[in-house]
Amino acid sequence: RGIGYVGVAVDPQEWGETPAAFAPLLRELAGRGLGLVELRTQVLAPLARELAVPYFGAVEAIDGDGSSASIDTALQQLERRAIDHGFAAGFGRPFRATLDRLAAWEQHLARRGMALAAVSELLTETAGSMPASEGR
Repeated sequence: RGIGYVGVAVDPQEWGETPAAFAPLLRELAGRGLGLVELRTQVLAPLARELAVPYFGAVEAIDGDGSSASIDTALQQLERRAIDHGFAAGFGRPFRATLDRLAAWEQHLARRGMALAAVSELLTETAGSMPASEGR
């Protein structure tokens, strides 16, 4: 057991597995009272619901190609989803450009009536998944 974590994040596409293959993991999460953040897709949503695992899905990367311009565009899209739906989530990797662009973006959020929040807040508040992106 550890301290300070609320669950795990997985990208089923990277594992190439069917949703049923994740059942043992989700059962273990349910037994420990932990949640699941599904990156990019929502294929595990039905299983999470069935097993009563706190879930948040379709979380998109903000640093797909790692360029500052693409990160800024992704952050603008994330902000638009937050305005449209009342919340949004994204994930980034610890690249210098990601951290720099995220820090610059975060400085202006309060002025626009927004704030960064831990994903644990979304697991609790939404008890569901992120609305699917357009084109998905």
